[in-house]
Amino acid sequence: MCAKESASCGRQVLFVVEGKKTDPKVVKTALEALGVETDGYSILSFGTNLHSLIRLITDGGHDEEVDFAGVELREVLADLMESGKGTLGRIDHHNMPGDDLGDPDWLRTAKITDFFLLFDFDPHASEYTEEDLYRFQCAFVDSAGDLGKLLLSYPLVEACKEACAVADCEFMELVASEPLGDYKAAVQNRLVNDGLARFCDLRKYTAGDFAAGVSRSVAKANALLDKGRRSDRGVALRDLASACDEVDLPALLKVQQEWYGSRKEVPVVGTGLFFLSIWSRELNGAEARTGNGLAIETLKKP
Repeated sequence: MCAKESASCGRQVLFVVEGKKTDPKVVKTALEALGVETDGYSILSFGTNLHSLIRLITDGGHDEEVDFAGVELREVLADLMESGKGTLGRIDHHNMPGDDLGDPDWLRTAKITDFFLLFDFDPHASEYTEEDLYRFQCAFVDSAGDLGKLLLSYPLVEACKEACAVADCEFMELVASEPLGDYKAAVQNRLVNDGLARFCDLRKYTAGDFAAGVSRSVAKANALLDKGRRSDRGVALRDLASACDEVDLPALLKVQQEWYGSRKEVPVVGTGLFFLSIWSRELNGAEARTGNGLAIETLKKP
């Protein structure tokens, strides 16, 4: 595997996202803002939540013996596409070989350097099983590995928007509370009311906006994992990609599951932006201010 410098990598990146419209926009607008042009990527929409995918892998039930680390996910997705039973579809691509967006054989055989899954946490979904989701996250932690990397947050798109838009201290305290389904709709109104209407449209985001969103999310993740200090002033941009890669995603999910179990709320973290770390030069070079005086001490474990 080549180094992280995108100009020399010739990356071919596969993204599987939950939705067909807004989720792909997060990927496309972030890469366009950071000026990633030479690498290739393809985006597939699964069309429903991650828990449905887990149920598909476990044959519709809760099976502790299923080894997620042994799952050939690209084969599972290709079979689903071929059967026509699901809503999976390849909806966009850039500099990727193969023109047929609906070809399952492409999904099986394409030479992919990095593989990301971007999904909502959705702990309120009827299919949600805490243990299965945690085991799935533990298996999918390496974008360059055979399985890929799961980037999970709630709500994924809105968390990314708020991470990029709101002030540091405010973001550190943001939680999505029950009823969780209402939180998504409330974000747009809140941005408008707070004078941040520009952030309602992902196409208006700058490279600095996205870098700030990653920085705030790394700082908040570390605070939730008790790695933050009251004197923290954000993450230095020159170290942002590495700091992003060092976030323990399974441990972060476990904390979020504990919060939801005891408080019926989920700390908002823009984890969905962490795929940008593989383009370290562009991310670290983005001009953004991460602020200072992050209110890490306001976060308390349940």
